[in-house]
Amino acid sequence: MMKFALSWVMLGCLAAPALAQSSSVQLFGIVDVAVSRVDGGQSNLGYFSDWQIGRPGRWNVHSASSSRLGLRGSEDLGNGLKAGFLLDHRFQPDSGTVEPRDGVSYSGGARSYNAGFWNAQAYVSLASRELGEIRLGRQATPTFVLGLLSDPWGMEYSVAGLAGFTRGGNFVGASNNALLYLSPSVAGLSAQVLVGAGEGGAAATATGAPNGRNLGLGLRYQAGPLLAMLAFNDSRRSDATLNRTLAFGATYDFGRLKGFANYSVGQNSTPGNARMTTWLLGAHVPLGSGFVRAGVGHHAPPAGYNPNSVTPGATAATTPNPYAAYPVLLGQSSTKLGLGYVYTLSRRTSLSADVGTNHTQGYSRSSGVQGGIKHVF
Repeated sequence: MMKFALSWVMLGCLAAPALAQSSSVQLFGIVDVAVSRVDGGQSNLGYFSDWQIGRPGRWNVHSASSSRLGLRGSEDLGNGLKAGFLLDHRFQPDSGTVEPRDGVSYSGGARSYNAGFWNAQAYVSLASRELGEIRLGRQATPTFVLGLLSDPWGMEYSVAGLAGFTRGGNFVGASNNALLYLSPSVAGLSAQVLVGAGEGGAAATATGAPNGRNLGLGLRYQAGPLLAMLAFNDSRRSDATLNRTLAFGATYDFGRLKGFANYSVGQNSTPGNARMTTWLLGAHVPLGSGFVRAGVGHHAPPAGYNPNSVTPGATAATTPNPYAAYPVLLGQSSTKLGLGYVYTLSRRTSLSADVGTNHTQGYSRSSGVQGGIKHVF
């Protein structure tokens, strides 16, 4: 590892005398707002937080995907080297507040969010055509990226979405204090290695306390219409409770439709470190001036663990999970169906309409409807 790091330092020194060939800084963002309603059924509709799709039994206005405002830039250093950065802020346009996705802290048993400003990713990078790329800062884990690419809704906050049916129910989406290495692609195969320094037990986010050093690994194979991914994440807690995810995801573009698949196993702070499994199958089908998106997801928690009473159900200790009264301690599984349509108005603007329904064994079915407007810049 020391020799590898020294090779990057030497490359940087060689590039220093060269004049920069080109550089750019770009402002980018998404504003995506939806209106939705979830009925009063007893099944957890999506294993989302209530700020993402709203609480049952009422109309809600919220982000339909993670609205953002960011800066990114790059500079050609010569000799095959390129420097870059990304600063990505997430916000809630319905209220004008910071999106509470940065992490969860506990004090005296009370649960609250830490709302960091650059709360998606914030890193600086150095890339080489021959050696790959190194990034330093807050970054998405390989399991999160896998879930993002293998969910037909791209982890949008939708009543039809399947984000809660990825990563084995584990919600470690980003790591603070992280070093990420992205290898070059060789014959379509590439690798990712992420290490988040513990720094007092706060490397990973949304995992509860105590946290420790975070380790993420990923493999990706891309050839023509096929994308296949394997990823692992381990939030090294200082106690004996595991927080791990092993996930497989794939997409295939058949031309007339694009297929999605995800199968994940998580050990998400469960008693006895029991395993929870999730899977999904989905598709995008071009239709008219847009496309249909559809999917089915399955969520199977282990006996003795109740995901309806913990993250990500509530936004604060004073706002309990709306499904806490319907425990699944016997290992009751859930099966969800989602259907939606995205209508493209322009390259930057689209409309969406979605319906979703989920049924947990032993409880009544929950369903929801949603419509939104999305603008990308």
